[in-house]
Amino acid sequence: MERRILVVDDEQDVTELISTFLSFYNLEVDTINDPTEVENAVQQNSYNLLILDLMMPKIDGFTLISKLKENSVSKDIPIIVITAKTLTDDERMFLLKHNAHLLMKPYEPQNLLEFVTKNLEEEKK
Repeated sequence: MERRILVVDDEQDVTELISTFLSFYNLEVDTINDPTEVENAVQQNSYNLLILDLMMPKIDGFTLISKLKENSVSKDIPIIVITAKTLTDDERMFLLKHNAHLLMKPYEPQNLLEFVTKNLEEEKK
């Protein structure tokens, strides 16, 4: 079974870069640049992992995570958050509570691959 990942970032260059990189490792990657489309996408597709930015227009990553975790279809999908934002203790606790793994920008592509591999292995269990 192929592993399917959804990458969400308002910057198209970022989603394309991540998609291209992960595709080299035989991962199926979909991208969305408008966070308002995410809930619909997870309803229509079966994702094994979500990768998302926190700082986006229309819906920030924290709000999006809350909505996804409240939804029976998406509540168990692992999430990797990629951000350059300096997080408060409350924001870190929020991510921890919602089982979202944090990867700070800038990051090495190998670090992203390690996060993805680890989360997909945990999701299999």
